[in-house]
Amino acid sequence: MEDGSARDLIRREVAEATNLGVSGTPTIFVNGSLISGGADYQRLAAAVTEALPSSTAPALK
Repeated sequence: MEDGSARDLIRREVAEATNLGVSGTPTIFVNGSLISGGADYQRLAAAVTEALPSSTAPALK
């Protein structure tokens, strides 16, 4: 860490997160899509079901 490599990695990660729309934690992505504004079970289940191919999508309740 003394050589600054960890600091540089953190800066790159923060920049990437900012570019992806991450503003805090936890932040949830499903299949590359940001689930914003918090995510309860119903929103997560719907996002996962939508992301799965229809032939493999389980019935989430």
